[in-house]
Amino acid sequence: MLSALTLSLVTGAASADEPSVVQRMQHHVDTALVRPLIAQDRATPKFSRSSPPSNRRARITSTSPATDAKGNAFLTFALDSRWGKGDWQDDMTGCVYVNDGTMYLELGSQYQPAAVMLGKDGDPAPDVCKAVAPSPSS
Repeated sequence: MLSALTLSLVTGAASADEPSVVQRMQHHVDTALVRPLIAQDRATPKFSRSSPPSNRRARITSTSPATDAKGNAFLTFALDSRWGKGDWQDDMTGCVYVNDGTMYLELGSQYQPAAVMLGKDGDPAPDVCKAVAPSPSS
């Protein structure tokens, strides 16, 4: 009886009404990156040389957080684009850090702060979004 109570307390630690880390980060990526990108796309003149996608979406692609070399937890995501009524296409990939919501996108062979897509300055970040295996316990 006591072990059943302990198990229910451990598994019930997160309220059923509380969103999971994946849901929280999905919402964060949608509001802090996807919506501003859509607004930026819509502000592009219709007859511009660069035709922005007609729609964008983000998908969290990890089921649980990974940890980088500095011990920071992150989730990976894909940013998809669609032109007209065509199929969704993987446009780019990135990661979002669970503790502070910082996002990076893989641009070329390196990761950049996601804010560069919104016209902000940012330097390549060489040690982000790379999972390291947990060290064995001694």
